Amino acid sequence: MKYYFAYGMNTNLREMAYRCPNAEWLGQVLLPNHKFVFRHHADIEPSSDNDVVGVLWRITPECERALDLLEGYPIYYEKKEVIVETFDNEDINGMTNFVAMVYYMTDQTTTYTPSKSYYDCLVEGYTANNISTEQLKYAIVL
Repeated sequence: MKYYFAYGMNTNLREMAYRCPNAEWLGQVLLPNHKFVFRHHADIEPSSDNDVVGVLWRITPECERALDLLEGYPIYYEKKEVIVETFDNEDINGMTNFVAMVYYMTDQTTTYTPSKSYYDCLVEGYTANNISTEQLKYAIVL
């Protein structure tokens, strides 16, 4: 089992239940020093002035394989380990910080506005997880 930080489509509980039925939802967490952006799909990039709110999952190796296929790993998205934090030192299973896997896009040079259906999927996930949609709104390319 490992931890996985989701900030895009995999915040959507319905989507994750279908894709990774053995994943365990652990709650909201914060990825410090990163910014949420759209490159047609959700992405993150290092930024000392921003934090990204998302969902922490405990996943199985089977879940990771399913996510790798979905994310087009290693061509479209790559993976790295990050440290995510709970809010206000609220603990999850006795912990406040987690080393988690996260996907990020391999091409970080362009930004694009997402499709309405993709954006709506994220809004549904954020709403179900009680995450503000502000980081989504700020990431829209005008």
